[in-house]
Amino acid sequence: MLIYEILEKCINRYEKPECEQCEDCSYGEYCPHDCEKCLDYLHNPKHAPQNAPERKYDCVHMADFYTCKYSCRYTSELMYAIQRCSGIQNVDELKVLSFGCGPCTDLFALDALKEKKLISFNSIKYRGVDYSKDVWANIHQDINKLKKDNIDIHFYYKDACILIDEIANGKWVPNLIVFQYVFSDIQKLTFAMIMLPVNTIQEDIHTVKNYLTIKIFLI
Repeated sequence: MLIYEILEKCINRYEKPECEQCEDCSYGEYCPHDCEKCLDYLHNPKHAPQNAPERKYDCVHMADFYTCKYSCRYTSELMYAIQRCSGIQNVDELKVLSFGCGPCTDLFALDALKEKKLISFNSIKYRGVDYSKDVWANIHQDINKLKKDNIDIHFYYKDACILIDEIANGKWVPNLIVFQYVFSDIQKLTFAMIMLPVNTIQEDIHTVKNYLTIKIFLI
């Protein structure tokens, strides 16, 4: 399965004895020489060293570690969510729009479901949107090299509005849209969203969905 092939690549990069992965760490003098600690600083800023700058997703080494640590969990969650989409099992061509795609765990989930014969698509057109091009570069290159012939992949690293304009003009219309923890992250990290309940976000999504003329699955 694709997820295992990608994990193997990430592990090989991360565990290379000759890899001086912390020598070029974007966190500079505050680098703890431990990607797990770097992730903790990112998720829990109060744990970071005093006077350290805000930790961001800007490190390829952290991306490899993140993929190894979280991909199986997120893939299994998405497999469950996809199976709950009534009728998706019979869609012949899946057109996936993934916001905040990162290591593409939604693609891993679809690949695993196909391997287990729990879904019967014949092809996938995958459009992954993520602003962190440099962070995920290695993993996205691996995915493009290892993907099956029936999967067409394009990544968008700039303004997602350009892609949305294409969709609005009917040039490419997805039938599966995945928000990779986008709204939960917004609600956790953005002060302006603190008072906005999750059910309000969900209502907005369904309002948009009601205006669409084809059936689109939202996760």
